[in-house]
Amino acid sequence: MVPLGSSPAEMKQKLSERLEKGPKCEGECSMVNAINMSTDMLVAAGEDASKEIIFLIGALSTIDPDGPYEALKKVKNQNVRCSVVSLSAEGKSI
Repeated sequence: MVPLGSSPAEMKQKLSERLEKGPKCEGECSMVNAINMSTDMLVAAGEDASKEIIFLIGALSTIDPDGPYEALKKVKNQNVRCSVVSLSAEGKSI
């Protein structure tokens, strides 16, 4: 949404614009691809930067090409903190 190092005011403006337009939720969810892409972006921040991924997922399923273990090893090797919050959906049949 905004480049790394953007000001808080610019981040707030972009978030407000995104909320006004409404969320765009389409396609298949892949937790592993999102974590890998985020890690690759944070590597460019340099060694002295604080790097953290907070990943919120609320999908019924994911279409991950691999298991999460390789992605988590990559995150650990790059010294990136990673938190995954899963808002699991529930289905009931009557």
